[in-house]
Amino acid sequence: MREAAVALLPSAGALPEGWLRGRLTAGRPRPVRGAAFRLLISRGGVVRLRAAVGLLDDPDDKLRQWAGQTVQRGDAEVGELLGRAGHLFSDPCAEAAQGGGRAAGLSPAGRTDGCAPGSRGIRGPGARWLSGSVRAPGGGF
Repeated sequence: MREAAVALLPSAGALPEGWLRGRLTAGRPRPVRGAAFRLLISRGGVVRLRAAVGLLDDPDDKLRQWAGQTVQRGDAEVGELLGRAGHLFSDPCAEAAQGGGRAAGLSPAGRTDGCAPGSRGIRGPGARWLSGSVRAPGGGF
């Protein structure tokens, strides 16, 4: 599978995203999920982020770790989009993403400022991009 995915990388953009995402489901063999993930992340942008987030709960430890690292590394296109929309997010969420809540002794689950897990506030790499503390690969943001 790995060799097939590598051979298809130059044509990854021509493969239907939905078809590849369908191969990320836990019912598929691990090599199939890995090959589909490799092809999806090669496309970059929101496609890359969507594929990585989709595997964060994968039953395979290596795929979960790879997905987590992909999300943490960020993407120039996603960073640019978040930067353009940054004015839509509240300051407490950006502060929480920079560690302000932890410094005040607040656990993420006990937050009352709208930045708790499951809320609509910014969390994760996007928040760090907005704060300027993380640069996307290639200096995109």
